[in-house]
Amino acid sequence: MDSPRAPDWAGRTKVKIETEVPHKRLKPFANARRRVGARLPWGVFGMLALVGGIEWFVAGHPRSFSDPVSWSWRLSAEAAQRDAPGCAVLCVGDSLVKHGVIPSVLEPKVGGRVCNLAVARGPAPATYFLLKRALEAGAAPKAVVLDFKPSVLVGSAEYNLRYWQEILIAREILDLARRDHGGSLFVKIAVGRLLPSFRGRLEVRGAILAAFKGEESPMLILNRICERNWGVNQGANVAAQNPAFNGEVSEQQHKTLLSHLWYSHRANRKYVDEIFKLTAERSIPVYWLLPPVSPALQARREQTGAEEGYLGFVRDFQSRYSHVTVVDGRHADYPSSAFVDATHLDGRGAQGVSSALGAILQERLDGRTDLERKRWVTLPRFDPNVAPLPLEDVEESRTVVMARVGAGTTSK
Repeated sequence: MDSPRAPDWAGRTKVKIETEVPHKRLKPFANARRRVGARLPWGVFGMLALVGGIEWFVAGHPRSFSDPVSWSWRLSAEAAQRDAPGCAVLCVGDSLVKHGVIPSVLEPKVGGRVCNLAVARGPAPATYFLLKRALEAGAAPKAVVLDFKPSVLVGSAEYNLRYWQEILIAREILDLARRDHGGSLFVKIAVGRLLPSFRGRLEVRGAILAAFKGEESPMLILNRICERNWGVNQGANVAAQNPAFNGEVSEQQHKTLLSHLWYSHRANRKYVDEIFKLTAERSIPVYWLLPPVSPALQARREQTGAEEGYLGFVRDFQSRYSHVTVVDGRHADYPSSAFVDATHLDGRGAQGVSSALGAILQERLDGRTDLERKRWVTLPRFDPNVAPLPLEDVEESRTVVMARVGAGTTSK
């Protein structure tokens, strides 16, 4: 008996396979190109290109996507390397120095250029990094003026996360992270540094909402005004008079300004120490300014014991560094009318502090040995009869900027 025949489908299948395999071998590269092309993640590439374009756009329009505090950090970081070399005096610190020390008032007394590198909400690490950058850029000042606002010394490095993301370079990020919060702080700062839209997400959101209304970014005009005022005043913020401030400080404001307690975070203490080591190594005299604050705030700090705690902090560092002189303006009788709020001087008050500080620096830089031995100096009392200098305050800067905007001459 004959064996059963294989079904037709098996034969057909076999023939099909035998005829297709040689066919595929004839065009291996063409098929490979088709397979690779089908597998390339073109959507991912497109997404990356879109993200890159957005980051490039945000990075290219910092005035629109920065708040005034981060803008002050950015401009001071640029000035530390561009303007600080060749200055006779460098002013660093937080908003009390930025509002209270006007370089053009100091310059005739110290016989050279003065630059104010202080930043709003500037903690001790920011002061250290900006001063170090200035010195590395070639600055060799005869003196450094600085301050450390008590309420700013309380916060950890993470408190100013948004602003670190604006200016720090890799070695500074590592240095700060090593002293506070470790790897988590490093990652947070690095991400914000690399992605402008991430660090400025609140400002980006505000700009988008404004665009839907047919308006400009809400930060653009404000930052132009600040930049104008800081530019003409060599880094200082000259505030206009504020008639609305009558000297009263609310309980909420006392709570915000921490007038009831004294505390300094370990990272701030460490960087205060680093600042004095850095200046001691270069034999640069340091003048630690204790600026006047509004009478109501000063009285509350003394009542609660917060002031005594802070003075202990000041005395401890001064006792360890012989090149540090304290200039004490806490009881210089500056009236409430010389302030725009509980802590910041207006232009008239800043002129008074700057003039008195300039006189002290002039005597010290002349090399009088008797004055050099006195390391705790009282700032002279406020003189209400001093004629105001022709300084451009913030409101005058606003007028200039708005006129340019109306004429279409302000650059973006």
